[in-house]
Amino acid sequence: MKGKGSAAFPAHRDENDVARIQCVLALSDCGFDVWPYSHTLPHKKGDVDGDGHFHLSEAFVRDLKAKCEQVVFSAKAGDVLIFRGGLTVHGVPEIGENHPSPRVVTYASFWPPGTTKGMLHARKRCACCTTLGHGAY
Repeated sequence: MKGKGSAAFPAHRDENDVARIQCVLALSDCGFDVWPYSHTLPHKKGDVDGDGHFHLSEAFVRDLKAKCEQVVFSAKAGDVLIFRGGLTVHGVPEIGENHPSPRVVTYASFWPPGTTKGMLHARKRCACCTTLGHGAY
């Protein structure tokens, strides 16, 4: 949740989510920042500085600006943004003082069958099943 006057959250890729289908569900009127076609840019570990989350390297940002356009989508409560996890660059737009409501969203995770994490989940051996006690046999 982000209230009025919140700064934008920078462009990023969730490095550890490659192959996951990411879903952002709007629970209030808000916006989504996304860079269409950013998933087609060459992907390598050196594109991300730091711990692999939220810190794109300067070289990648230059490539992103040259090849992809930032789009801010206006969303209504109930709208969903679905994109390729770990590859699509996304962020959060600034919440201006005159915005009619705070930005309230929730996230859903989906690891498709055939991915390593998807197969672990199907066998109830993933972190979500074992931590919640749903499959720790």
